Amino acid sequence: MQILSLGKSDVGLVREHNEDFYLVNEELGLYLVCDGMGGHAAGEVASRMAGETVQSVLLDSKDFLQEFSGSDAEREQLTVLVRNAAARACQVVFDHGQTHPECARMGTTLTFMVVVGQVAAVAHVGDSRLYVRRQDRVFKLTNDHTLVAELVFAGVLTPEQALTDPRSNVLTRAIGLQREVRIDGLLFDLMPGDTYLICSDGLCGSVYEPAELNDLMTKDSLEEMSDTMIQRAKVRDGSDNITTVLLRVVDEENSASQAWGEEVTLRLQIIKQVPLFQDLDLSERMKVMSITKIEHCEAGDLLIEEGTDGDCMYITLEGQLIVTRGEVEIAVLSQGDHVGEMALLSQKPRSASVRAVEPSRLVVIERDGFLKLLHEEPALGIKLLLRITSTLSERIEEINEQLQVFVL
Repeated sequence: MQILSLGKSDVGLVREHNEDFYLVNEELGLYLVCDGMGGHAAGEVASRMAGETVQSVLLDSKDFLQEFSGSDAEREQLTVLVRNAAARACQVVFDHGQTHPECARMGTTLTFMVVVGQVAAVAHVGDSRLYVRRQDRVFKLTNDHTLVAELVFAGVLTPEQALTDPRSNVLTRAIGLQREVRIDGLLFDLMPGDTYLICSDGLCGSVYEPAELNDLMTKDSLEEMSDTMIQRAKVRDGSDNITTVLLRVVDEENSASQAWGEEVTLRLQIIKQVPLFQDLDLSERMKVMSITKIEHCEAGDLLIEEGTDGDCMYITLEGQLIVTRGEVEIAVLSQGDHVGEMALLSQKPRSASVRAVEPSRLVVIERDGFLKLLHEEPALGIKLLLRITSTLSERIEEINEQLQVFVL
């Protein structure tokens, strides 16, 4: 896919020097924003050191990035690579602060994308942000690691109260304050027409409404888009450095590009149709999609055998499946239908068999990947737990109603 990109940074109206740092390395497919902290020149040192360390780690894996084919194994390897790059940046910044007293307690945010082919991998720590404009809507793909964000999640503050809370700049996670930090990761497929914005909080602290960003991100010129965003942030506040990195996936009007866009859209829609995932926003569905794989089967293939242990669920993309218990047909599954979700949560034997009626294409989610996702994304895990609780409650209610009818 062809990517257009642009990075810009402005010192703002108050500060004397710029502690933000950005990188646009199109050869590596690296797009990065860091927002340093630490006083004097320490913040500037931290942000540059973190960004350049990430670039150095990726350069060591340049052959892998250039030969990337998009297989499931390579996608997993790419996820590990970007996390390792962020982890290494944290170690380098922390160690420098330990050996240079003038840089003690320096740190930085770190948000970056690595784009290879049709795939993007993200690593994120702090309160810089990544947004995407897709199909006429803007979505925030990262979560802020701030005290205020955690208080909102806990229900202590409302989103409206958070906008004016004086603790908005208190970070709960940053690169370099400790030698290790928990890193948020995201792997997803690009779509033709996507526009991405990575920015420091000098921008997103005052220009953050999805409707406003959607309007700004429709501009044809990335230069005009960046200049308008920075100017708007300066007019509204300007007390911080302001940095934007913009990427646009060129919407090539050819059959292959259109087919790929339709495929990505279909997979995301199919995932949303599953009751377990219907409350998830786009970024959360992207995270679920990152642990899926596509499986093809022929007519007559047995996917699930009654009485055997199961470790995955299936969602039908194309084709038709039949569900049987003993010799009795109990369901026919077509596009959007799913089966086997309880295998993600327990290791009990399968209660029915599932066989393909015709050549079919399936989305597969395995238990190990699902549990790993819940461990790495506790907020997502809570959402899914609430949905599971609601579903079980509904099923118990249905059983009670049936029992009452039977008794009567």
